[in-house]
Amino acid sequence: MKKATLKPPDQSEREYTRLLHWCVRQIVASTRRIVMPRLPSLMREGQSELKSDGYSEDIVIMLATLLDSIVTTGNVVEMNLPSIFALLARNNDRALILAVKGATGKTLPPSMPGARSLLGVDVYRYEPWLKDMQATWVRQNVALVKSIGTQYHGQLETIIRNGVFNGSSVKQVSEQIQNQFGVTKNRATLIAQDQILGANARLTQIRAEAIGVEKYEWATVGDSRVRPEHVDLNGKVFSWDKPPSVGHPGTPIRCRCRAALLLPEF
Repeated sequence: MKKATLKPPDQSEREYTRLLHWCVRQIVASTRRIVMPRLPSLMREGQSELKSDGYSEDIVIMLATLLDSIVTTGNVVEMNLPSIFALLARNNDRALILAVKGATGKTLPPSMPGARSLLGVDVYRYEPWLKDMQATWVRQNVALVKSIGTQYHGQLETIIRNGVFNGSSVKQVSEQIQNQFGVTKNRATLIAQDQILGANARLTQIRAEAIGVEKYEWATVGDSRVRPEHVDLNGKVFSWDKPPSVGHPGTPIRCRCRAALLLPEF
């Protein structure tokens, strides 16, 4: 039985990572424009009002203004999510066609989510499920994109509030905010990588089953970041209906392992 391993979704991962990093840069720019110039005076006001059991209304207003900016940025990102998934689906399809061609010398027809045939001839692989899969992925990622901004905003509010209550210096609070920039960027990177890898693995499974592939060989990337339990699975054969206890390649979060398809005789 011949084996076909699809190339990883590098282009799709780069594009989604670039988009989410743009989102983080806009959030950082908004923070520097809305928060940082006013931080010294707001800290003084907040600590002064704290002595009278108050909390600066100016800080609340400033944070609300920042949140509005974050929401606007998130809306721009959300508009681009369908095109990110469409790119992934196209690249996965091409990778499958190339992998099968390289292993068997035979060419699969390209996929098409709509009509099954062209002029009565089946020149496409019919994929009516793709539209629903895209809609589900987009909904899931809309929530994740929103969480980038809301979690950052919540952390920023905590940093400022604790700074006021603890009597921290402006320099200390500024450094904590700068550190939060990096934390948010790292989370955006993780989301992009995990969401692309997971969706690509699922596309591979569905399309493989559609062309009659019932089994695959587990393949790791072979570096030191591979989970020990996945190292143990490397080279072992599984069927789609009987996955190992850890799930199919692509799970859990940020799994870079791939399914080397064991091709039937076409």
